[in-house]
Amino acid sequence: MPKWTNKGHEFDELGNYFKENKNILILGYDDNKNNEIKKKLDFLADKVKITSKKIDTVLYYLIKHFGTAFLPKNTIIIVEQDSHKILRRLLSHKSVQQNKNVFIQNDFFEKYLSIFAVYVADKVYFKDNSFLCTSICNLNCEFCLNFTPYDKNKQHFDINRLKNDVDTFFNCVDMVGLFHISGGEPFLYPDLIELIEYIYKNYKKKIIQIGIATNGTTIPSDELCKTLKQCEVRTEIDDYTIAISRLKPSFDAVKAKMENFGITPVVHVTEKFVEMFPPRTMWGELGDEVLQQHYCECGADFRELIDGKLSNCNYSSFATRAKMIEYNNDDYYDLKNHSKDKNKELVEFRLGYCNRGYSELCKYCEGLPRINKYTSPGGGQAKGQFDFNEKLKSKLVK
Repeated sequence: MPKWTNKGHEFDELGNYFKENKNILILGYDDNKNNEIKKKLDFLADKVKITSKKIDTVLYYLIKHFGTAFLPKNTIIIVEQDSHKILRRLLSHKSVQQNKNVFIQNDFFEKYLSIFAVYVADKVYFKDNSFLCTSICNLNCEFCLNFTPYDKNKQHFDINRLKNDVDTFFNCVDMVGLFHISGGEPFLYPDLIELIEYIYKNYKKKIIQIGIATNGTTIPSDELCKTLKQCEVRTEIDDYTIAISRLKPSFDAVKAKMENFGITPVVHVTEKFVEMFPPRTMWGELGDEVLQQHYCECGADFRELIDGKLSNCNYSSFATRAKMIEYNNDDYYDLKNHSKDKNKELVEFRLGYCNRGYSELCKYCEGLPRINKYTSPGGGQAKGQFDFNEKLKSKLVK
């Protein structure tokens, strides 16, 4: 990982185990939470037996003394997120291996469900996907992860192209955990209501959650608020008011208006931005093996849907659109030419595999916080446009 060496077969060992143990048992202390997990797995119900059990005194006693011996055979177990006590008991038995036959809920949905679904049911599951409707933004954050200060061709994307992308995506993908609309600033996009309604009307059965992110500067119209509510869109607001105090009135107004329409936004207080670019090291000069390790350790995990293709790193795709770096076809999976017999390849790509084992931006990128200690105040504004080459030279280690 992450370079393809056995395309279409990278997960055979675990996938074949799942094929032999394809029933799912959900264990947790709360019936409602167990049922929520079960509902997210309904797209597999025609191929997989899915049951749930509430942990009570009797069940806990059996787990404590007998492990999985009393549980159904050929079954994997998903432990509800807060049931660590049960997990520890299960793992004390030799027959139990974490991330093979017993899983914490988040771990299962983050990675293993994609492998399980494609091997057991030949269905494609993505935990999330990024989808931009515009690159236009009314802020100019210096360390914007969409590289706004470098983009000299900001634009609203054609609504018909976006609809075609959505159609292409869901022609290949059976279920996505989060279909995330972003930008730019999506609340500036003139056809946003039409886009959200199109996604919801045509593909709500293939989406666990539609999401959207806003920078809290643009007060949504009544019609947009009604659409967000009716289409059950998870709305996130980035709070940059620590760095940009002048935004406080608009941020408060955006939040208040949403709440007036029965929307409870998720607020992200953004105190720091990671400095992905410019890098301190010229990674592109260190060879493919270093770049592959850099890509893998970075863990950038969002993929962008653009022009009927899926990117192997949304930040690399953003940088390509901003014309900071050259387009490289190996950074993309062409969904338009996808066929069902390549479902395993598509899942592998979504989980990080690709032809080169890194993206084009890796050559110039310091990475995400997992490997990158360099940060700046969140929302700090750049003055005007940046030139890629001049910025690249400004912080390289001499």
